[in-house]
Amino acid sequence: MPGFGDSKYEKLVNLKSSKTKNLDLNVVPINIGFDDAFVALNVFDHFTSIGREILKLNYMPPVNIVHPFDGKLKHLSLSDLICEIYNKLSDQNFLKRFKSILTKMKKIFGNYFTESDLFINNTCPKCGEFGYKKPVRKYNCNKCGYEIVMKQKVIHL
Repeated sequence: MPGFGDSKYEKLVNLKSSKTKNLDLNVVPINIGFDDAFVALNVFDHFTSIGREILKLNYMPPVNIVHPFDGKLKHLSLSDLICEIYNKLSDQNFLKRFKSILTKMKKIFGNYFTESDLFINNTCPKCGEFGYKKPVRKYNCNKCGYEIVMKQKVIHL
């Protein structure tokens, strides 16, 4: 209805879907779910990286998480955890939406994402799919199957 509501709110939120226009996050608290939390964690990880890199905020360390991985507790960066979760997602609609958000972020802020281990920089060299470098030095693409095998050199004394 014309003349009703807050015009600033209307600029940021799609009134029909009740989602933000840029990140497609639910604004109705009862509708907030895993998808919104996953996008928010990803954005948080990338913008703390910008804070460390551009603003030289040395007091803002990378987020590290202890998480079960291959049956053992491992220290993972937030980007590694995001990658681990991303590679287990099966909702194709969400994946499409999430890739669109990442692509938009990379287009706008790409020059600031200089840390190589950030999820947004973790793409397959062959097809560009996200989530190529897995935690614990494993490199393979779930989409095209491209793989780099790291050989470990054993030194006998």
